[in-house]
Parts: sequence; structure tokens; C-alpha cells
Amino acid sequence: MTTKPEDEAPLTLRELAVTLREGRLLLAAGVAGALALGALSVLGSDAVYRATGLLQIEQRSKVLDPLTEDRDGYPVEIPSEAEIDIIRSNSIVLEAVQVLHLDISARPRRPPVIGRLLGSRQAIQVASLEVPPRLLDQPLTLIAGEAGTYTLLAPDGAPLLEGQVGTIASSGESSALVAGLFAKRGERFRVIKDSPASAVERFLSRLSVTEKGRNTGVIALELQGPDPDRVQAELAALMEIYLSRNVDRRTRSAERRLEFVNGQLPVLKENLEAAELRLKQYRARTGQLDVGLQSKAIIDRGQEINNQITLLQLQLSDLRQRFTESHPSMVALNAKLRRLAYARHVLNEKAEARPDTELTLVRLDRDVKVAGELYVHLLSKAQELAVWKAAGIGSVRLADPAFAYPRPVKPDGPATLVVSLLAGLSFGLVGALVRRGLHQGARGTAWLEKGLGLPVYACLPRSRRRSRAPLALAAPDDPFVEALRALRARLDHELEAAPNKVVLLTSSRPHRGTALVAANLSVLFAQAGRRVLLVDADLRKGPLGRHFPRARGSGLAALLEGQPLHALLSPSGVPNLHLLSSGGPAPAGLLDRPALARALELASASFDVVLCVAPPVLAASDAAVIGKAAFATLLVVKAGHHPVDELALAILRLDQCGARPSGFVVNAVRIHPGFQYP
Repeated sequence: MTTKPEDEAPLTLRELAVTLREGRLLLAAGVAGALALGALSVLGSDAVYRATGLLQIEQRSKVLDPLTEDRDGYPVEIPSEAEIDIIRSNSIVLEAVQVLHLDISARPRRPPVIGRLLGSRQAIQVASLEVPPRLLDQPLTLIAGEAGTYTLLAPDGAPLLEGQVGTIASSGESSALVAGLFAKRGERFRVIKDSPASAVERFLSRLSVTEKGRNTGVIALELQGPDPDRVQAELAALMEIYLSRNVDRRTRSAERRLEFVNGQLPVLKENLEAAELRLKQYRARTGQLDVGLQSKAIIDRGQEINNQITLLQLQLSDLRQRFTESHPSMVALNAKLRRLAYARHVLNEKAEARPDTELTLVRLDRDVKVAGELYVHLLSKAQELAVWKAAGIGSVRLADPAFAYPRPVKPDGPATLVVSLLAGLSFGLVGALVRRGLHQGARGTAWLEKGLGLPVYACLPRSRRRSRAPLALAAPDDPFVEALRALRARLDHELEAAPNKVVLLTSSRPHRGTALVAANLSVLFAQAGRRVLLVDADLRKGPLGRHFPRARGSGLAALLEGQPLHALLSPSGVPNLHLLSSGGPAPAGLLDRPALARALELASASFDVVLCVAPPVLAASDAAVIGKAAFATLLVVKAGHHPVDELALAILRLDQCGARPSGFVVNAVRIHPGFQYP
């Protein structure tokens, strides 16, 4: 049983760099795919332009709004939030939509990217469109005909009407006016007549209304759309409609207040005349024409309080037409009225302490002055309201008209490509890490030595050179060959005390470089002066034939049938190196015969080194059979391609047959360029 090494270190920067290098194709694919999607997004998206404008909310001053003051007498500010809600209200937006025919959308039925790449110039302008209610928000199809004709189809393909560009076409409940059509015969357009709710929602999705700063009264409007001129016209129309509504609303308010004031003036005039008559009659009856200084002060103060109470009552009557009793303005006015009423009560108590004749005269004189001042004040306000009504002044003014910017805000090509690049790198990195996590291959000697308990005889770097002949002959200075020389030296040392000279090379799975390692190792032994026999023990495929084309003939299969060894050897072209081909395909179970052990014993006595190449352990039992007669059995593994469980199973298969492997030869190891020499 094998276990994962307990002291395995976490992923280091170097291992991360190796992982990224191994997953460079994933990184490249991620970046290329993301950039391609980003480019398609830029090409496939319509250009979006923006238009902006500014509105400024004016305060309701006493001059422009005579009856609207707060409890301290200062101008009342109009909340910007309320005006923003009015601008975005359905009534104003719907009017703008209907005036500009924004409830009609028409565009070619073609993929945007393909149409742009093909240079398609289809264009259509629908001035008006009326359809039955059931077809609202439904995609209709307009097919261009010859000489400016067209046909409008319902979603189910049924014809609705046929018409000519520039003239109104109608049929039943449907009518249309196509002002312009630039298309070839048979080209199709997608036409939609929006319902009022859909048109308002679509317009509001392009509109942004915010207050610049806090309590500044400056409202910024921004509208986005595919055409700069059109989006400027749309925003200008919306602002004009809002300003017009604001003036109308203020004018109607002035009319209602003027009507209220004009209704109060006759009553106040009658009250003034009655008060003057009572004062005149009392003076004639008593003969007293004036009062003392203290009484006069009481009269002046009472007159001032009564004037304030009367004005507040008028304001309260005006506000009741718009607000409830719980509104802050109503609550403030009622509180001020209670304070003034208490002050008048205290003043009345002081006045009652005066002589009756003087007290009566004080009261009558006060009534005349209050009624007179109130009548004059209200008459002045009536004149001001009449001027305000005639002037048509609103509470909002145009600070900055609608202006469209020539550069589109979307799509932002450079930003989109940068984001796509970062996204591609992220996906590639995640893919490389996931690949590393899912691929449980043995990546280093620690996995093999500590996890499986067998030593690593050699780590063979990946060679960039390709040659049909062994690299030991074609490129003797290659790092792969240099690493094999170290393996040869180790095996040469161990063979001195070995009971036989047979070394078996095998692997757990095919295509792990077993034949490559054996071919080059045999050449190195031969170059060192050793008499070498290279045996192709794979009776099914005979992989050594790719490296030594001369290795032909009956070979090992004939040797096991009883033919002499020297008659079956093939030349290799390398001094001291002899080849024994597989001679296959051969009958199954041929290697199980006792002749195999005698043949290997004979070969071991005739040569200094006998290298055998066997089929993969997990694919066939041949390696286990040969391994019992070999001095050393080496498992060739490819770095990063063998799960540890797979190697453990291969070792178990060999152990069960009495062919305990000696160690590993790790092939295709990536090395840092700095370790190469020269």
C-alpha cells in the first residue's frame, strides 16, 4: 500500500512557474479566446452616444410666490428629489415618446458582426406605425420589395399590409408610414411597436437624472442612444416638455391662489368699512378722540399680532389645498398661530386693565388699523399674483441645453480588450491549476522515493532534438545523453557484483520512452567498451525496430524455439552492440517456457550487459516473466504523466510474480536552462 508523502510542501513559486509553463497552451487558448470574444463584442455592439443637460431649481421667493413662506419668513426650497421624480414620471416620458415616435423600433434582421464584416448598409426609417393591441411588443417582419415597395408580416408570417415608401399604407387595424428604406429586394427588417408601458420603460433605461452635489438644486440629465443627433433631440424634447409642464403647473397654481385672494378682498373691504364706521360713531358719542401712550403701545402691539395671525391664516388656507395637517409646513404654521394667539391673550388682559372708555376706543381703533393693513396687503398680493400669472414663470430654468458628445461611450474597445486579456489570463491560470490538481501524476522524485519506496536511478531531461538514430550517436552532448551516462555508470558499478548481466527496462503504460532509453543506453555501454546485447522482448510490437532498422529476422521468438543465439543476432552498426529482435508476432505464452531462463543465462555468459525491453506491466505479463530472470528491473516513467496509484499497481504486479523492481528511470523531465552545460 502506498501513501502520499506527509512532508509534501505547498505549491512554491517555482512549481507555479513550472505549472504555468506546462499549461502555456491553456493560457494561450484562454487569452486568445477571451480576446476573440472581446473583439466580437466590440464589433457586434452598436455604438452608444450620450447627451447631457442641466436644470436649475429656483427658490420660491416672496416676489414670485407671495403666499408661500416658511415659519421664519424665509423662502421655501423645492426638494430636488420631487423634481427628479417628476422628470422621470410616466406622463412626461410618454409625451416625449409619442412626440418623437420612440415607441417604434426597426432594424435589419442580421447578425451585427456578420453584417458589419460584410459591409451591409441596410437602413430603414419608420415614421408611424399602428397595429392591433394584440401585436404590441411583438416582433413584426418587413420585407423589402422592388422600387421602394415593402410587405409587413405578423409574427406568424401572415401579411398585415403592403405599401410604398413615403406614403401611408393601411389595412384593417394596421397602418404604417415608412419614410425611408435602403435595402435590396428580399432583405428583412425587424419592426416592433411598443406598448406605452414598454416604451416608457425602454426610455427610462437610457435616462439618468441626478442632483449634482447635495441640496444644490442643480439637476443633471443624461440620455444614451445609438445616434448622437437623435439622442440630443430626444433629451431636448424631454427637457422642453418638463419645463413647459412646470410653467403650466405654476401658472395654474397662481390662478387658484389669485381666485382665492380675489374672493377674500370684498370681505376684507366690508370689514374695513364696518370697523371705520363703528370707530366714527363711538367717537361722536363719547367725544373722546385719542388715547394715552400706554394704550397706544397696546394698540400697536395688538395690531402687529393680529396682522401676523391673519396672514398666517391665509397661508394656512392656501396650504390646505395641497397638503394634509401632518405636513411639516402645516405643523409649523399651526404652532406659530398658537404662539401668536397666546401673545394676543396676554395683551388683551393688559388692555382690560385700562378704563372702559379708553379700552373700547383702543379696540375699535385697532380693528380699523388691522382691517386696513390687511386689505392693503392682500390687494398688493393680488397684483403680484396677477403679474406672476401673466409672466408664466416656472420654478425651474434651463441651465445647460441638451448637448451630444461626438465620441461614443460604448463600446470602449481598449478597455474591453484589456478586460478580455485579464479574463483570459485568469481563465488560463485557473485551467492550468485545475489541470495540475486533476492530473495526479508523479512530478518529482519525492513522490517516487517516499511514496513508493523505490530509488530513482536517473532523471532524463526532455530533448528538443529529433532523430531516427539514437541520440547517443546523433547528439552525444545532448543533456538527455549526459543523464544516461550517469545511469550507465551506476548500472556498470552494480553489474560488477550482480549474479547475472540482465537488465530489464519496462513501464506501466505504453509510450513512456522505454525503447528510447534502452536504445541510447545500449549505445553508451558499447561506446564504453562493453559487449552489449539489446533484446527486444516485446513479441507483439517490437519497438526497437524504429531505432535500429537492421534489427530484423526471427530473433527472440526463434531463440525460444531452440535455434542458436549467434545465428539470430542482427548488426546494429555500432561496435560492441548486438541486436536480438523480437521476431514477433509470436504465439501467446511463448515467454512462459523454461527456454527463456536458459536463453538469458546463455546471453549473460556471452555478453557484458544484456538489456531487455519488455511490454508495459499493466498491458501484458511479459515483463513480470522476464523480470524473474533479470538482475535489475527498471520502470521507465514519464514525468507528470503517471498517477501514483498506477505505479503502485505496476510494482504490485511485479512483486506478485517475484520480479521486484529495482527503481525508476524518470523520462522527459523539464530542467532549468541554467543547469545545461555548456
